[in-house]
Amino acid sequence: MIQEISDIVEEVCAEVSQFSRKASGSSAAFSPTGLVDDVSLWPSTMPTLQEGRLMMTDEELGEIKARCLAATAGPWASFIEGRDHEGGSSFIMVGDEGSRADDIELTGATEADQDFIAHARQDVPALLEEVKRLKALLK
Repeated sequence: MIQEISDIVEEVCAEVSQFSRKASGSSAAFSPTGLVDDVSLWPSTMPTLQEGRLMMTDEELGEIKARCLAATAGPWASFIEGRDHEGGSSFIMVGDEGSRADDIELTGATEADQDFIAHARQDVPALLEEVKRLKALLK
């Protein structure tokens, strides 16, 4: 079971590294320990480091969940002018046909930034559930 989790973590790190390098043009990579190789890219508030591995506390995970619950309900979808539609501007569509909210328009965001923000609405809750599942396996 531990090996299965380790394999999943390595696969996710490889995908995150590939996406990060593509999006930012950086050569930094995420390692299986959960650490970014390029220290200059570390966020100012790093999760707790325990036994050489990046470990988020239940409190930190709770704070992330609270931010998810406070945000406008999804799904969110990125629409880039010239890529996804013609005419108008780039925006993030919020909600679906039955429960639309105001669109989000960003200033100064790259296409990759906008896509990341839109996908985060669905990705972060899914990742929180995966962390919960994996933590339960470790108990």
